[in-house]
Amino acid sequence: SGTNRTCAILSNNVWCWGKNDMGQLGDGTTHSSNIPVKVRSIGDMRNGKIIDIFTAQHHSCVLTQLGSNKKVYCWGDNSFGQLGNGSSGAGNYSSVPVEVGGDLAGKDVTSIGGTGDVSCAIASGKIYCWGRNHMGQLGFGNPGNPGFRATPVQINSGGYKRLPNNYFATKLATGGSRSQTMCTITTEKKAYCWGLARFGQMGIGPISGPHYSHATLVEGLENVTDISQDGYNWADNDYVSHTCAIALTTTPTGTSTDVYCWGGAGRGQSGSPGTGHFGAHFQPAKVGGLPGVPLRIEVGISHSCALVDKGVGVKKEVYCWGDNKFGQLGGGNDSASKAIQKSSNPVLVHSGDDGLPESEDVVDIAAGANRGCAIMTNKRSYCWGLNENGQIGDGTSGSENNRFSPTESLFLRPVQNRYIY
Repeated sequence: SGTNRTCAILSNNVWCWGKNDMGQLGDGTTHSSNIPVKVRSIGDMRNGKIIDIFTAQHHSCVLTQLGSNKKVYCWGDNSFGQLGNGSSGAGNYSSVPVEVGGDLAGKDVTSIGGTGDVSCAIASGKIYCWGRNHMGQLGFGNPGNPGFRATPVQINSGGYKRLPNNYFATKLATGGSRSQTMCTITTEKKAYCWGLARFGQMGIGPISGPHYSHATLVEGLENVTDISQDGYNWADNDYVSHTCAIALTTTPTGTSTDVYCWGGAGRGQSGSPGTGHFGAHFQPAKVGGLPGVPLRIEVGISHSCALVDKGVGVKKEVYCWGDNKFGQLGGGNDSASKAIQKSSNPVLVHSGDDGLPESEDVVDIAAGANRGCAIMTNKRSYCWGLNENGQIGDGTSGSENNRFSPTESLFLRPVQNRYIY
């Protein structure tokens, strides 16, 4: 769920909908669409399996596998080399996927992720990034020097409380349409972050500089299983970027699995009223009010959502907190839910006739630029929040059609076999 568009994998094809002025929909055109259009398949996308996807500010990437070969393909804006094919420049974009080259060639790529104008991948346990570097997002060298890289480069490691030289990364943070901060989880289930750091996004307390090009250990988190980040990269009291993770909490009375957030908190997106400069949490703060075990965490520009397991025999539920000006919390279409402007307490995403179907369970969730989405057991998708450019995928667009309750992305509904005689 990137800036002004949403993408999904359906029957081993990629479909995108929303804004398309820089080829973000990947269909070979620059025509925006409020219904899903199929991304053009090239190379191993055509015959292989699509196993991962991310959407950043104005570009998207997928990870494919054909036999033992794994490749990354990207499309959309390429002003700073974020497509990874060696080209870049103002006005440079591709409306169809292109293969990422350089140091990823021939390596075992297991995960991809991106933020703003940056793309990253984990290959053979090491992290490679490409694109813009003005805030240290590439994780190597000094911020802005070099200003960008149009092919993948391995990030820095080594040093006190930094990513160790012998690290093995397992997961990259999801989300991140504009945040300019990247995070990863290693085999030791530790979290490390790099990039924009001025407002606590590193999770290590206040630091002297606004940017940090070294992947650094997030303070106080153990057994991290999921991580996500998003938000704006400028000094806005309410919308500066934040990060959330799922980690194990140990107390004298036992252990529990909880959500922790850090960075921007002005709209309640970090789970409690903001403290400190610009309402920032400079270290991870536990999010209260989740009635169960969090399984997945997804962060949007100024809100956060968690998929919660309430126990055996009980359907999973989605809770969101933070900004609700466009319906990002998905609390429902009633006047009381629509009147909520922001909430630091988790709000239950609505289910029922005008929400998530009560007869189905939630399989996965996503968040992004002012909206959230869920996939159900019947493989239907539902989204809520901002719909100005048709991001919801129900055939409508415009601010008057923002969705305060989950709405099915109708054009992604699975179709039954049809027989023609």
